[in-house]
Amino acid sequence: MKLTYMDIEVKYGNIIHDDGTVIKRTTTKYETIQDLRQAWNNLSKSRNDYMREANIKELTIEIREYVPVDEYFDLYDMSQEEEE
Repeated sequence: MKLTYMDIEVKYGNIIHDDGTVIKRTTTKYETIQDLRQAWNNLSKSRNDYMREANIKELTIEIREYVPVDEYFDLYDMSQEEEE
């Protein structure tokens, strides 16, 4: 599943792991290298239970974290309701 909102894209993986989690990738695109740098520094001061990666050329930061599969199922249910 892929969701896009402004300059943020969220993708969920297709594999449910033994612990009941699925990977969630949140990619944010920035306008300038200074904005990217500031966001990178802010992320380093916050929680560390995720993996982060910056693409300097594309001015993006991707955060990968494992979330309960219920988060995916809830979003899927909501997207189905909107289509009806």
